[in-house]
Amino acid sequence: MTPPSDDTRCAPSRRPAAARAGAAGVPPAVVRAPPPDARTIPPTARPRRRAHIAAAAAGLAVAGILGGLTVDRDGALPGDAAYVVGGDVVTEAQFRWHLGVVEALDGAGPPVADPQRDRYERDVAHAAVVSLVLGAEARRRGLVVSDADVDRALAAHRPGRAGVAEADMRAELRRRLAAEALRAQVVSGVPAVTDGELRRAYLERPPLSAERRRLLNIVVESRERAEEVLAQARAGADWGWLAVRYSRDDGTRDTGGELGEPSADELEGPYAAAAFAAGAGEFFGPVRTRAGWNVGQVVGVQAAVPVPFELVGEQFRAGLLAERRAAAWQGFVRQQVAAVAVEYAPRYRPADPSAAPEPPSVAATGG
Repeated sequence: MTPPSDDTRCAPSRRPAAARAGAAGVPPAVVRAPPPDARTIPPTARPRRRAHIAAAAAGLAVAGILGGLTVDRDGALPGDAAYVVGGDVVTEAQFRWHLGVVEALDGAGPPVADPQRDRYERDVAHAAVVSLVLGAEARRRGLVVSDADVDRALAAHRPGRAGVAEADMRAELRRRLAAEALRAQVVSGVPAVTDGELRRAYLERPPLSAERRRLLNIVVESRERAEEVLAQARAGADWGWLAVRYSRDDGTRDTGGELGEPSADELEGPYAAAAFAAGAGEFFGPVRTRAGWNVGQVVGVQAAVPVPFELVGEQFRAGLLAERRAAAWQGFVRQQVAAVAVEYAPRYRPADPSAAPEPPSVAATGG
């Protein structure tokens, strides 16, 4: 990958003064030295591996929180601009380079289909804008990422593409770590959940146990054989006899294909979908899993019921606290981005600039 020229590669270009009118007081989105009292980010504030959109957004930890961007349509964008944040121009070449760095770090290519690719690039541009805004705020607060933390993050990511300089990957990881530290600082003041609040929340929306189903299953080698077994079962053949005669599963053949009472989460996806769509007493299939072709019967349904408070109290408290922190961070991010004028080139403008970008589909990827 050929990087942009040295004068455009590392930081946004500054928009001409006339185009920056009214931008006074906006936190600059360019790198600057931290204040003398800057503190070091604790080692615990490190990012986890994420989908491309979260990666481009500097390691935001809570999905769905980005939004509130104010789009300023005053004046024309420079011809080579991908987007402008508070008067700082990010060129097409800079954005393309950013895409390459993110894909190298996270070891996956973008979607190859044109509609998916377009959505992917719009979402990454949207998230990159938020990265600039949060980065400026992290610097304003004096948040500094240590080289040792960047070293550890780089080792954990195992970059998957040649042609991207390590310095550029380290810079991207430093931005992600800074955003993690900013989030930790913002949510640190969220109050704990009191016992009274915990009890009220439980009464309003008690957590439910997973629905479970008693299932019988027969696995065979082909779809044709599965359809044959299913036809015999529906015609009244004894299920236990069918299991003994046809099933390839040594562990359940002699018990009539008994699978116990699993929840949907304990089954392979396609099989769970078929088993939990059928009613009590009904047959389902054929459905393919890693074991082969399956036909099954729902013997009984154990409906979801509220879990006793004594069994989930502290776990429920932790969930409520996580919700509070997510809401606090969401509100903070919205305040930050709402204060900055943002413009997008038409090809990168999100469908709804004030909404949170969704992670792009990477089901069909490039090499």
